[in-house]
Parts: sequence; structure tokens; C-alpha cells
Amino acid sequence: MNITIKGILVHKGEMVEKGTFSSRKVWVEIDQDQQYKQTLEVEVSQGKVNLFQPVPIGAEVVCEINLRGRRWTNKETGVESCYNTLSCWKASVNGKPVDAGAAPGTYTTHDASTGYAKQQGSGYTPNQYPANTGQQDDPNDLPFAKPRTHPSLP
Repeated sequence: MNITIKGILVHKGEMVEKGTFSSRKVWVEIDQDQQYKQTLEVEVSQGKVNLFQPVPIGAEVVCEINLRGRRWTNKETGVESCYNTLSCWKASVNGKPVDAGAAPGTYTTHDASTGYAKQQGSGYTPNQYPANTGQQDDPNDLPFAKPRTHPSLP
């Protein structure tokens, strides 16, 4: 199943190698205008493992992903489980495809006048968006959180 997601790149994980298989997980924050932003973990693997290498944290990305799922049965307990993966096969910044071999902060475009590819800046700087530290601006923004009061207030 092919799905397109658009959001802000907030995290790039380290490459993990298991035998001949390599993968990297990145986090894309979607629903920017909502009170509770959604963060999706997207996996890139094998030949696409460096797809997000040139993309700076904070860049707005469009990811073409496949939703994959697999059944697994624990041989010791017999309990069956299902695992899902969002597997990215194509990404773009500002409508321009990302080149996994490009330098960080650049992307590759097709120059129609010459017929050759050329690299350009992404238009994003690493500090354009504040770093996601995992802390909320207001710890009481959850609808079920008990409001805190300052000791000096009645």
C-alpha cells in the first residue's frame, strides 16, 4: 500500500546493520497545525539507507512510503503478533527529489537546459526550526492533566 506523508524531519537515527541488511529510522512530525502533533517513525533500508543523509533536521519533507506488515509467532509461547513498518522509498524537499549521495543540506534537481542533474541548497538551515528536545512547552497541555498552581497564587 503506497502512502504519501508530509511533515518536518525531527530525528535521524543511526544506521543499523544485521548481517547483510542495513536500515535507518527517521522521525517525521505531521499535523503541524494540530494541538497534538503526530510523530511517525519511518524506516529506510538497503540502497535507500542514506536517503535522509543530505536532509537537515527541521526540513519539510514529503515521503513516499509503503505500509508493510508481517505476522510472527513466538515459538516458545505460541503467541502470534503482527508488526507494521512504514518503509520510505522516495523523499523530496521543496518538491525536489532527495539524492542519497548529496552533501548535507543539498538536493539534486534536473536541469532541463543541459539534461544533467545539478545540486542546489535545500533552502533550509538547521536552525530554522527549533530542535525537538522531547519536552513540551507546557506540561499541562494534556486534557486530562491536573492544573498546577503557583504557591503564591490563591
